[in-house]
Amino acid sequence: MGSNVLDLFSGTGSLGIESLSRNCNLVYFVDKSLQSINLIKYNTECLKDDSKKYKIIRSDVFEFLKFYEGLKWEIKSSLSRKFTDITQIVKDIFRNCAKKLATKVSLATSP
Repeated sequence: MGSNVLDLFSGTGSLGIESLSRNCNLVYFVDKSLQSINLIKYNTECLKDDSKKYKIIRSDVFEFLKFYEGLKWEIKSSLSRKFTDITQIVKDIFRNCAKKLATKVSLATSP
């Protein structure tokens, strides 16, 4: 059985759309930007058969969460681990780029 998904600060809606493709029960797309809401509507047009499986909500995320605080949401621990892994990967990328940049700068400034 699928989960309910909150796609907060949805932007393009890619997280929620991917969740729908993996058989989640319901997606809440939440963003306060009209431009983002219109983009999500455009990106979900191909999901007409699944239109009852998602709700597009134009709202400030924090106001939405206050209003829906009675709903129970499960935060997957594997997701937090993935974000930790991503954070380490990004740190490694920046560290390697900084080393390469420092080498190039010292070469450029050497007489």
